[in-house]
Amino acid sequence: MFRQLMFLLILIAPFTVSAQKYVMVWSDEFNTPGLPDSTRWSYEKGKIRNAELQYYTEKRLENA
Repeated sequence: MFRQLMFLLILIAPFTVSAQKYVMVWSDEFNTPGLPDSTRWSYEKGKIRNAELQYYTEKRLENA
């Protein structure tokens, strides 16, 4: 019985897996001159996430 179930699972498995189709729902490409819109974008000060080795400073906006 176990062998039959395993055979059935192996036979059916390729048909049950389907490729995921991703649809982009939002994007902002920053294709305007100057800085990004500050009402929609900001930066984080210090080392907040991901244990990054770099971090942004508040006084040097060109780094952000």
